[in-house]
Amino acid sequence: MQTETESWWSYTMGTLTKFFNAVYTGTFWKGLNYDSKSDAERKEIAEQMYSKYKTKLPKVNEVGAEELQQWLKSSTQKVLLVDTRKTEEVEISRIPGAITESEFEDLSESNPEGLDEYEKVVFYCTIGYRSALSVDKHARNMPAAKDKFFNLKGSILLWLHNGGEVVTGENETTKQVHCYGKAWNLAPKSYASVTF
Repeated sequence: MQTETESWWSYTMGTLTKFFNAVYTGTFWKGLNYDSKSDAERKEIAEQMYSKYKTKLPKVNEVGAEELQQWLKSSTQKVLLVDTRKTEEVEISRIPGAITESEFEDLSESNPEGLDEYEKVVFYCTIGYRSALSVDKHARNMPAAKDKFFNLKGSILLWLHNGGEVVTGENETTKQVHCYGKAWNLAPKSYASVTF
């Protein structure tokens, strides 16, 4: 007869084995196939995912894609966009005019007053979790500027679903978007998704 610990261990190892086998054979990812979903369904799923991530950092300032587009069109506000994704992701697609997080950190360290010219600094990633972490980090490191730091709701995915465009690392318009992984492959169907 197994002890309670042995029974738990056996169950856990069995579950992990099934999980890793599913990942290895590719059957795990088949459940994350959004190919048959409409753009409206993809957008709704992205919004739901973001809502779940938002609960982890509820105090982070945020802005929606439509409002950000208004800010960017305004001649009275200067907005800095910061892409918090990995270099490989940014090279495939980024919001026009965005700088990388390392460029932002260089700017804030070498010339902190340089941030004064921006009324708003908007961070984004694929769905909004990594960028929310960045907003939180920079707001703690620069408390005087924290009110100007915003996370883009649903980040690049909802940006695209709300009519935004992306460019490559070379500033060329593109119809590819890096979605990090298959679980976030929720871009509009007019875009070819690239994942790790």
